[in-house]
Amino acid sequence: MANMFELSPLAARLGFDFQVVDASHAMVRHHDWSRGFSNTEECRRFFYAVEAGAKLTPADCVSPFDAMATPEYHDEQYNEGRKLADEGAVIYISITGGWSADVRPVLSGQTGWGHLAAYERLGYHSCTSDLLRGWQDGGAVIVDYRAVQNMY
Repeated sequence: MANMFELSPLAARLGFDFQVVDASHAMVRHHDWSRGFSNTEECRRFFYAVEAGAKLTPADCVSPFDAMATPEYHDEQYNEGRKLADEGAVIYISITGGWSADVRPVLSGQTGWGHLAAYERLGYHSCTSDLLRGWQDGGAVIVDYRAVQNMY
């Protein structure tokens, strides 16, 4: 896969690695999490989104509704984000700003990795900047697919 594209220094620093499965499939790994891709372009978009996620700041997710939220809700959002990050979740932000996460068995209650989907949109729903701070403070990998629409 190295002949298809190089793993960026940021992706390598975040702990990502990949291996070629066959001529048209690759496997991306991050610690004990892995994800398969059926083509090079899909894999390239994933790494581009990982780099965009690493560059996010809480200011990118401030909502006009934040001022109406109680201090307790700000704390609750931060703590929820931190809990997901501390448990090793991989966070996905869709093109619309909605988020989801691959979660370890300790959070999913399953024997394998589970998936959590949220209705919240970053920058629209209140206190999503606090949620992002929790993810970042806990060291979560954030995959921001909003950046992919501007990739080319």
